[in-house]
Amino acid sequence: MRCPSLPELPAPPSGKRGWPWTEESERLPETMGDGCPWPRVSIVTPSYNQGRFIEETIRSVLLQGYPNLEYIIIDGGSTDDSVEIIRKYEPWLAYWVSEPDLGQSHAINKGWARATGDAISWLNSDDTLVPGGLAAAVEALYGDPALGLVYGNVHITDAASRVTRVLFGHTFVPELMVVHWQNPVQQQGFLMKRSLLNRVGWLDESMHYCMDFDYWVRIALRDERARYVNKVLGCFRQYAGTKTSTQYKTRIHDLQRIYWKAYCSSDASSSYARRRREAESYVDLKSTYVAYQAEDARLARTYALRHIRNARRRSALLGYYLLFFSYGGRWGMKIARQLHLLGRRLTRSSSSRVMLDQRV
Repeated sequence: MRCPSLPELPAPPSGKRGWPWTEESERLPETMGDGCPWPRVSIVTPSYNQGRFIEETIRSVLLQGYPNLEYIIIDGGSTDDSVEIIRKYEPWLAYWVSEPDLGQSHAINKGWARATGDAISWLNSDDTLVPGGLAAAVEALYGDPALGLVYGNVHITDAASRVTRVLFGHTFVPELMVVHWQNPVQQQGFLMKRSLLNRVGWLDESMHYCMDFDYWVRIALRDERARYVNKVLGCFRQYAGTKTSTQYKTRIHDLQRIYWKAYCSSDASSSYARRRREAESYVDLKSTYVAYQAEDARLARTYALRHIRNARRRSALLGYYLLFFSYGGRWGMKIARQLHLLGRRLTRSSSSRVMLDQRV
């Protein structure tokens, strides 16, 4: 399907202006610059009770001006107005369903199983693509036949779609991911070839928060090629009530499971086996920081102590810092957060900031 033009879509709700309400991406020609047809791109949106945001998500995909789009929405049986909104855009959807599922990863896998595109992605129902983001990703992905995955930067937006800051991706370095648990890949706007899915497999449906990072780690362990594109491709919405804000224990559980899969399971990579203790210390540091963000002093203290036992002296400094403030309970965590915010204002280049701001 060629993406519809702005006049073809339902009128935006009253008071909505700008992208993607009253603006659209430039419409692309029928073929790429080399004369080849644009590859079919399949985008899956998993959703559950996101009626507040899903229309903006849908329009940001449909208004990409892309000549060969397949858009699939897998709704988990929403009880708000999500289904009513999805039905408004049914003529431009390749498939949609609203029925109970087993969570976000399961919903994405269901969509990918129906997808027929040569390139695939997913976009959550409270996130958006930026104008021209899809074309930029396709051009980067197909500019090098050896590439399997491309990703870029994202705007962080609030509940009112105001941009608050930019979250930058980084070069895909497997060692930094598998040992130091740094996540270079911003999920919003990423694109990968179906051949990569065929080699790596489906999302792990036991993951409910870090399914994306788990997938990037699996790609890294296979030494697959991925490229960072220094462009904003999508928007990641952060607001009170998102999983980022509320499900920190699930996030920690997922992080620990990713480590176990990489180092302790029967199919663990032997190439990183000698660095298992170092990797364990860093995943515990990540877990400490997640608990610290949630102001859970007890959990932060537990993982800080685990990190310090396995870490080298230099890398343990941040663990000691968080451990110290954890003994102050919630107030200690608040003080640590204020000091961290102050430090971010004073410097933009410290190594501690890199560790703290890395999102998994």
